[in-house]
Amino acid sequence: EKYEESRVYGGSYWKVAQERLDQIREAGPHGWGHAGEMETSVMLALHPALVQEDRLRKDGHPLQSELAAQVKRYRWVHESTERGNYGDPTFGTAAKGERFLSAAGAVLSRAVEDIKKGHL
Repeated sequence: EKYEESRVYGGSYWKVAQERLDQIREAGPHGWGHAGEMETSVMLALHPALVQEDRLRKDGHPLQSELAAQVKRYRWVHESTERGNYGDPTFGTAAKGERFLSAAGAVLSRAVEDIKKGHL
């Protein structure tokens, strides 16, 4: 009530920028979950020494229903992966990480401009 003119906005960068990110992705529909193609690429771009490239393996057991995108079921990591990652980190590259970061940054900047203009 003290700051009645304040507004709160929220959004996951990977959802806000999904259209642009999808143009960069190469690992397919189940390739970019936790520690998959996108996260590995970003880490290779920002902190390559932290990526243990000899341990990169595709993992994850996606739900088989065609409605899985619309109906969420939250599962423990051990229920949906063998190694803890979900996706295919073998598609990750530093160059792709730079492209992912640039695409997400551009879309998020546009969102901030739309907020400033009162369009969001």
